[in-house]
Amino acid sequence: IVAVLLNRPFRGRGFCRALVALPIIVSSGVLMQVFKEDLFRSSIESKTVFQGIILEASLQKMGLSDELIETLTKMVSSVLDLIWLSGIQILIFVGGMQSIPRSLMEVCEVEGATPWQAFWRVTFPLISPFLLLNIVYAIIDSFTTPTNKVIIKINEYFNNTLYSSATTMSMVYFILVLFIVGIASAIISRRVFYIDK
Repeated sequence: IVAVLLNRPFRGRGFCRALVALPIIVSSGVLMQVFKEDLFRSSIESKTVFQGIILEASLQKMGLSDELIETLTKMVSSVLDLIWLSGIQILIFVGGMQSIPRSLMEVCEVEGATPWQAFWRVTFPLISPFLLLNIVYAIIDSFTTPTNKVIIKINEYFNNTLYSSATTMSMVYFILVLFIVGIASAIISRRVFYIDK
């Protein structure tokens, strides 16, 4: 959705694209923690909806169940993390949308297709190779994030000079990730559409 919005012409589009690219430029986990602390420190004063306590109180006034309230507050509180982790994927999708020939979109307009139909009949099939790339990237990124328990354990072994255990665990983990990426690629590549074919 963000990539579709960033592909549309509007005032300040370059700034918004740079804002989405900020996580790529500043990809340190320490800086991410500082940004989050600053954001939530300022939100305490301004009482925004992203503050969990206020959202929870508002949902309780609506009479929702505790399980639903907990799920919704977790989703809202993880929006910043989700956007932060999606920067590369968004930029890949924007690049994919810009590679779609303008003539195809003009044909859609001439034939009277709605923007919704043009997206599902033209844009989505043509960005399917970028979707495959993003899924492979997301799988690898999720398995190698510094907060991953296996990565933490491997680092502990390396720091404690248990090199044989760390190397063995690393190789087994690498083969597991490679297997999962291979299965995902095999399944998704069946649906990928290439304009040259």
